[in-house]
Amino acid sequence: MKLEELENFLNEWDKTYLNSLKNIPIFNSKTTQNWTEDQQRLFIKLLYHVRSHFGEFLWHLGNFAPNVQMKEMILENIRDEWGKDGPSHEQIYLNLAHQMGVDLTYECVEQENYLPFLREYNQSQIRALIEHDWQHKLVGFAVGERLDKTDYECLRDIFRNFGLTETQLVFFNKHIASDHFEGAIAMALQEIWLSDSKLVINVFKKVGAFQTLMWQNLSQTVCALSKPQL
Repeated sequence: MKLEELENFLNEWDKTYLNSLKNIPIFNSKTTQNWTEDQQRLFIKLLYHVRSHFGEFLWHLGNFAPNVQMKEMILENIRDEWGKDGPSHEQIYLNLAHQMGVDLTYECVEQENYLPFLREYNQSQIRALIEHDWQHKLVGFAVGERLDKTDYECLRDIFRNFGLTETQLVFFNKHIASDHFEGAIAMALQEIWLSDSKLVINVFKKVGAFQTLMWQNLSQTVCALSKPQL
């Protein structure tokens, strides 16, 4: 019964999180269809920093991992980021950006588009790893894996509005198809739920709100970019 309650909670949380995204302009097709090329390119530059620092998070999470099973789970995520026998997710995104007229080759070093709210977004996640115990860390990681699918489905719709073909959307399709919310992470979350369901509920709600705020800030930044004067 307890695990059924977890499944019910997760399904309801998914709906709540998706509904929160629907209220943000960047996830409204009427908004993104009318973006200028400058707005599209700014969005691509900012989105790079939403996702490209995941490796740093995984590295720090691995530093705290208490056993080989957890370390292997994290390593599997890193292998996936590297693309295993194909191009890395980083390279796929750089290729996507290039197709949209954006060169991000040196962005990992120069960080010209690493705005303060994005820096705080990434640093807050590392700070949370430092400040909380392993169970809290693990639940936080599980939330990220859970919302990943929803985020990338919504992001794919944005790039469809930019006029990209399905073959050009491989970056998003790979993330949507890669369901990391299973196996070791799902089993670990079940164990934590059985011992402390309140912790799971609180962390999911907190991280969901944290992620939503980041998207709101990103949306405001891109939508505020004024159109050129005629």
